[in-house]
Amino acid sequence: MQFAINYSPQAAALLSAGQIAIDYFKCPDWDHMIADARAQKPVYVHFPITVGRGQLGKMDWHKVDRLLRDTSTPLVNVHLAAMRPDYPSPYDPQQIVDTLHRELTDVVARYGADKVIAENVPHHGDDTDYEYPVLRPAVLPDVIRSVIEAANCGFLFDLSHARISAATLGLDWREYVRGLPLERIREVHVTGMTRLDNGRLEDHLGFTEADWAAFDWFIEEMRAGRAATPWIVSYEYGGTGPAFAWRSESSVIARDVPRLYQAVHSHPLTVNG
Repeated sequence: MQFAINYSPQAAALLSAGQIAIDYFKCPDWDHMIADARAQKPVYVHFPITVGRGQLGKMDWHKVDRLLRDTSTPLVNVHLAAMRPDYPSPYDPQQIVDTLHRELTDVVARYGADKVIAENVPHHGDDTDYEYPVLRPAVLPDVIRSVIEAANCGFLFDLSHARISAATLGLDWREYVRGLPLERIREVHVTGMTRLDNGRLEDHLGFTEADWAAFDWFIEEMRAGRAATPWIVSYEYGGTGPAFAWRSESSVIARDVPRLYQAVHSHPLTVNG
């Protein structure tokens, strides 16, 4: 099991100074960032592919293929995210499930079931004023399980996304997580969370004690064999540009990464692919 962090100038500087240890940088499909990150560590690419929105035809698949080849990224990730602008109101839940299934199957047909992983996304409510609200059917554990099992692909499990969705749905987050296809996990994302002044839960932050408790709980689920062990655990903190300017603090990275790295590397686990 390997450990990665989002590439950021702050993480790169800490790595150069020997203040943190990582195995990989995680990068979006940005050539300039990939080039910067590869100067220090191997990288893998997290692609902006979404199923459930009817937009697969807009993807630059040649770029995906090139980056898979050039970076040796082992898996193609997709996001299970049917969004409000893409469906009439009121929407038909079955149409969402059918679209998720059809489009995920299309990606699997292109790359193979063993190369594709589908990620659970956060749900903030159908009626939120968030720019691209993810609709409820796309985050229900039984829907996520059914479409992934039907496509016979892997699962990219995001712990913070699961906790946000569970809170929005009024469910215990541990029970929500246990309803997901944990036996198919191939990759895991972790971040810290907080509740903003407007009541919205936000992730991609540094860890709090509640986040450490959730992370430690999930590590124990893997140790107990109730969740498959991924090839990599990625800390999705930090980045570049305005969206990450307020959440790329060197002090947070220097505080959180050593504990995460040690947890990921502290015990022998059989990796699921």
